[in-house]
Amino acid sequence: MRIAAVILVLFSFSAIAQTANDFYSKGVDKGNAGDLKGAVAAFDAAIRLNPKNSAYYYNRGTTKTYLKDFNGAIVDFNNAAAIDPNDSRIYSNRGAARLRMDDVKNAILDFDKAIKLDANSARDYFMRGQAKIGIDDKIGGCNDLHKAKDLGHKHAQEYI
Repeated sequence: MRIAAVILVLFSFSAIAQTANDFYSKGVDKGNAGDLKGAVAAFDAAIRLNPKNSAYYYNRGTTKTYLKDFNGAIVDFNNAAAIDPNDSRIYSNRGAARLRMDDVKNAILDFDKAIKLDANSARDYFMRGQAKIGIDDKIGGCNDLHKAKDLGHKHAQEYI
């Protein structure tokens, strides 16, 4: 009897995780097809079933950014960072959302963290460079834009 109960519990957990992954996959597919609201709904379902997966929050946050729900995106990126504090993409995208809200100082802090985790991210140097120039740190901004160019960013030269 106890073995049957343990098997039932283990089966239930794997079914929940699989269902959460199914919703996550649907969210990615819907997002790629341009159904952003459908993608958010699918990510919502995945998170309800498994709230400890940073990718679910990250992808929902990214989708919310495309929907211009920057506050919602930042909340999701905060949740993702709490689960996986070593994923540079979380800080990079949170920084981009903060820039869209004109929260430049916190955006720069996010790009700093992203660069600390991935020093080869041309995009993060480019974004941080633009942000620094926006707060009149022209030298720091130009240094970041040069670094972005050196790392292969396509548009960095246009801003130098």
